[in-house]
Amino acid sequence: MVLAGLRPEIVMDVTNRALTFWHYQMCQELQYQKAINKRSCDNLTQAEETYTTEILKLNSRLQMEKRNKEALEKEVENQARQLGELQDQIIQLNRQLQNLMAINSKLRCNTTSSQPDDGNDVTKPKRNKYSWGPQTLRDLRPTYSEAHPQNASGQTQGK
Repeated sequence: MVLAGLRPEIVMDVTNRALTFWHYQMCQELQYQKAINKRSCDNLTQAEETYTTEILKLNSRLQMEKRNKEALEKEVENQARQLGELQDQIIQLNRQLQNLMAINSKLRCNTTSSQPDDGNDVTKPKRNKYSWGPQTLRDLRPTYSEAHPQNASGQTQGK
């Protein structure tokens, strides 16, 4: 716009209006920036609160997991110690078993070499030649030949 040749009151009025308009725009821009700043600060505060609570939750969970890990490590140590003790017991019992088996085989060799083989089974109880009655339940049961006597022709007699 050309202001040359106009009266000074008009030039002053145009400049005053221009400065007022510019001032109005600057105030509007400032209010807009303040609103954006306030909204950003609110969002930041809310995000800080959210992340602070999340961090607290994660820290408490981390502590709980550390305690669980320590408890499990202690349990593993106890189980390993018990396993070692049980393995030592097994080794000791195996040694005792081997010793007992060696003693048993020596005793079997000694009993078979010192007594003549008269057909007695080692699983059957030893009987003295003199006794006052049956020593086992098998002695009470009649044998097949006693229960079924045969006549001279080889046939079973009827009772």
